[in-house]
Amino acid sequence: MSLLELLRSDGSIIINKKLAHAIGVDATIMYSELISKHFYFEARQELTDDGFFFNTVEHMQADTALSKYQQSKAIKKLVELDLIKHRNKGLPQRRYFKVMLNSELKVSQLLATGEKLKNSTFKSKKTKQTEVEKVDSNNTKVNNTDLINKEKGANREFALSFYSFKSKYSVDEESIEVIEHYLERYHFYQRKSHPNLKAHQWQTVIDELYYGECNKPDGYEEFTGYELKYIIDEHFKTKYENCDYNILHFISGQIRALRYYELGC
Repeated sequence: MSLLELLRSDGSIIINKKLAHAIGVDATIMYSELISKHFYFEARQELTDDGFFFNTVEHMQADTALSKYQQSKAIKKLVELDLIKHRNKGLPQRRYFKVMLNSELKVSQLLATGEKLKNSTFKSKKTKQTEVEKVDSNNTKVNNTDLINKEKGANREFALSFYSFKSKYSVDEESIEVIEHYLERYHFYQRKSHPNLKAHQWQTVIDELYYGECNKPDGYEEFTGYELKYIIDEHFKTKYENCDYNILHFISGQIRALRYYELGC
């Protein structure tokens, strides 16, 4: 059996590369899988009267490897684009989806956008490569990549505010909203602005914000941005010993998971 046959034989997700450039890989995977599930349930006559079908977080994670957090962000993106509808209903509540099958114009526009983004990314990389290669006095090409990387590394050692960090580096909107909520709570309770952090520390906050250590078998609890805001509020109401309430403390150990459980989540 060839490598291609081996991969196809165990289930594959087909995604459109142009769409991935336009809306992101996770949202594209989610959209492709939801379309597939729509036709699966339609063939089995298991769609609701208004075209919805249900699918759990666990089932979608098994089928796509997307975590709860990744699914949440992807769903939000697809709903905003009016490519799907999403709602929870029933007791116990189930997660229902409806694929908007009359979205050909919207999808065509996104594909065109994706094509432009793909081409601009390729051109940008070529331009940067050309700029990095300079000619020295002996007309010998000198690659300045290492020098540029060292300069970037040096710049990242300076402490900066989160406002400055998000202005220089790419941060998703939900993370900005959660972190700014934390900084507002810090200012309210501590009567001062949160200390500046080095860029790599802010990046650590973003990378680890949604996953907290806990005693579960897999070792971590996963949170949504919506849940984190309540956890942050609970965090500042909690008295710790020798704690300055720096956000780095908040993302350490089991802090978030313990506050999460106290809220009864």
